[in-house]
Amino acid sequence: MDNFTRELKASIGKALGQTLPWGDVNPLVVIGLTEAVLDLGLTEDQIYAVIKSYGRQLAAQVHPDRKPENVSPERQRQILGAFGILDSRDDFIKALAHFKTLRAEDRRETKILSQAIRAERKRVAGFESQAQAIKDAEQALNRERSEFLEMKEKEPALIPDLQLAITAQAKQIKDLNNSVKKGVESGNEWKKKFDSLAIYIANLGNSETNNELGMYAFSAKWVATVSLTWQIGHPQLSPIDPSGATRVDFAQAASNAGIKRKEIDQIIDGWNKAVRRYETEDKLNTYQLPLGISLVKLNSGKSDLIFGVEKAVVGRIMGSIPETSDFQFSRAQLRTSINIWSVMEKFCPFLVPGGVLVSIFMDRYRRASWSLQCPAFRFSTKKIILAAG
Repeated sequence: MDNFTRELKASIGKALGQTLPWGDVNPLVVIGLTEAVLDLGLTEDQIYAVIKSYGRQLAAQVHPDRKPENVSPERQRQILGAFGILDSRDDFIKALAHFKTLRAEDRRETKILSQAIRAERKRVAGFESQAQAIKDAEQALNRERSEFLEMKEKEPALIPDLQLAITAQAKQIKDLNNSVKKGVESGNEWKKKFDSLAIYIANLGNSETNNELGMYAFSAKWVATVSLTWQIGHPQLSPIDPSGATRVDFAQAASNAGIKRKEIDQIIDGWNKAVRRYETEDKLNTYQLPLGISLVKLNSGKSDLIFGVEKAVVGRIMGSIPETSDFQFSRAQLRTSINIWSVMEKFCPFLVPGGVLVSIFMDRYRRASWSLQCPAFRFSTKKIILAAG
C-alpha cells in the first residue's frame, strides 16, 4: 500500500471514528511477531496466550529497573507501550487483524515481482532458442558447402553453376552469422536483466542487514537522499544553515528517528559532495532548480518523510542502481526516471550511497503486459542516496 493510500485510509478511519489505538506502528510488529506464527494454524485464544507470555517476558527484560544493555530508551518505550496496548483483548484482536492485512500486502507485492521474473525468463528462453536454431542452420550450410567442394572436384563441367551456388551460400552464411551475433547479444542483454531481478527475488527473504554493497533495502530503517525540487525557497531544502552548521531541526528529526551522530555526519558529508557535483552541473537544462534533502523513515521498504520537502516519499523503496564506471548519473537525469530496462539490468537490492534510489509504484487500474491479474508498475529513479542505515 503506497503512502497516499495509507494516509487516505487513515483520514477516512479518523472521520468515521475508526482510528487505531496504537498509531503508526502495529504493537505486534514492535514485540517481534512474524508471519510464521500465523502459518501454525493457532486460534486467536492461543495466539493471545503466546503473545501475553512472550510480551510479559520481553517487557520484564527491557524494564528500566533492570537497566538493560544495548536497548535505547526509545526502544524501551515502544516495547512497554506495545505490551500495554496488547493487555486489552479487544485491542489485541484489532492489532492481529491489522497485522494480517500488512503481511497480505507484502506477499502480494512479492508475488507481482515473481510474475515479472517468470515473464522475463520466458523471453530469455525465446532468444536462446532462436540463437540455437540459427547455429544449427549455419552448421547445415557448412556441410552443404563441403559437399559442393567435393562435387566440384568430381564434376568440372558443373563448376559455373556451382560457383553461383557458392556465392549465394556465402551470402546466406554471412547473413546468418550477423543474425547469430545479434541474437547472442540480445540474449546476453536479457540474461543480465533476468539475473539482476533473480538476485533481488532470491534476497527478499535474506535476514542479513549488512552487505559490502550497502544496506539491504527491506532491512533499512532510514535513508537520506538528494534530488531536484520544485519548491524553491522552501525552508527545508538543506540540512545545514548558511554558516555551514548542522540545522537544529534536521538534527532533531534525525535523532528522533534513531540516527546516530556519526551517521548524521555521514549524511552532511554526502550532502556537501552532492552539492559540489550536482548544483553546478548543467543548470540551464534543469531550469536552475535547487537541490533538496529528504530524510525518510523505512519499514519493510515502506517510506515516511521525517524531514525535507513534500512529495519526496513515493512508492516502496526496492533498492538502488550503484554508480559504476559504465554508469554515471547526471543532473539532467534528476528530472526524468531511467527507463525500465536499464533499471532491470543495473538494479541491486541494496541502498548504495552515491547510487540512484529505486522505488516502485503499482497502478491498480492498469494490467501488466504479461498478465491479466498483475497490476502494471513503474520505477522512480530521481534521487541520489546520501546514506542509509
